[in-house]
Amino acid sequence: MSEEKVGGNEPGRSGETCAASTVPRLLAQSPEPMTPRASLDMRVFRQTMGLFATGVTVITTRMNGSVHGMTANSVTSLSLDPLLMLVAINRRASMCNIVQQAGEFVINILNKRQEELSHYFGGAKIGPPPASLRFEPNPDSVPYIRGTLAAIQCRIEQVDGGDHLIVLGRVVDFQDGPPAAPLVYFRGRYCTLSDLEPETQLLV
Repeated sequence: MSEEKVGGNEPGRSGETCAASTVPRLLAQSPEPMTPRASLDMRVFRQTMGLFATGVTVITTRMNGSVHGMTANSVTSLSLDPLLMLVAINRRASMCNIVQQAGEFVINILNKRQEELSHYFGGAKIGPPPASLRFEPNPDSVPYIRGTLAAIQCRIEQVDGGDHLIVLGRVVDFQDGPPAAPLVYFRGRYCTLSDLEPETQLLV
């Protein structure tokens, strides 16, 4: 994906002291150990990380009356108490400064029919916006894209990071959209969950 693309519930803890869980004994025979690489090649590492299938989102915000957005898959749920989201943005991207100045943003989770929106906000903003691009009719709020699987509005709490800006956003609102299959990014291409089934069987 050209530019930057949530976790399960944690077991509750009671006030009582809990015994440590038992780890099952490993079998005597184990698979062959992986051979370490002589050097860490960034290109090869990117291919390796491509095996980590992710959803696809568009990060949107509003500044000076204009809507700005970017495609992102470096997005994750960070905390349930408080509700925090994490988004990584390339420091060279124009959205890096825009998001910081706006102070808030929306994470729009795309469904399988919204691939063209990912292309548009991923850097291919040539020509008019896609006909499917519609926003919720509230010009004073951060922009929610219509028809997404879900939208999560966040207010920036903290920023940090190396060559990417790591943005921590406190969730202030969220809403689910109409039921649909998610858009997935895997091995450098867009796909759906049903597309992955035959491919992952070949990898076994």
